Amino acid sequence: MSRYLCFSLGALFSTIIFFLSPSKALNDAPMKVISSMVEESFDLLRKTCATGQPIKSKRDEIYRLALKYVDMDEVSPRIVGPVWKEQTRESQEEFKKLFRDMIFTSYIDKLETYACEEKRVLYDGEEVQGNIARVKTRIHSQGHGEVSVEYRLKNKGSGWKIYDVVIEGVSMVQNYRSQFSSILQRQSFAQMLDMLRNKVGSP
Repeated sequence: MSRYLCFSLGALFSTIIFFLSPSKALNDAPMKVISSMVEESFDLLRKTCATGQPIKSKRDEIYRLALKYVDMDEVSPRIVGPVWKEQTRESQEEFKKLFRDMIFTSYIDKLETYACEEKRVLYDGEEVQGNIARVKTRIHSQGHGEVSVEYRLKNKGSGWKIYDVVIEGVSMVQNYRSQFSSILQRQSFAQMLDMLRNKVGSP
């Protein structure tokens, strides 16, 4: 999973991230939203590579870009499970921030490896059923072959935003839900927040 996630972060940045107000692009069709996100992501990687700056130095830009396209209000309950509704708004907001920081900290060093590689995305179509959509893509990268990436989006009335990414058949939401479910069987939500704070170095 980590190999595919690191590779795909160049195209999605979607797991590092969370919500800004919807942009005009988010009112477009789902495939247009994804192609806009991919192009913005690749453009940032190209600029970073051209200047020789480490990707870590672009943390704020990466956050802004990814948060623009990912609905963390939809992602968080899905990865935490039923106990999410039992938490205070303050605890929920802290979880969103800590989870975002954990993703960035865990994968940003690996992303450096792929930043300057040639990349190409093929769009295999979109499926829309009401306010739910899927956009299927394949990402080609020099030296790492092809990886299938399916973006799952939801439109709550303000435009299409991502709530899950499936990489080579593995759902990121399901992957993290399994991990957090295992933790919450042994610890309280507050203890899990402490664990995440320690992991990302947050006071």
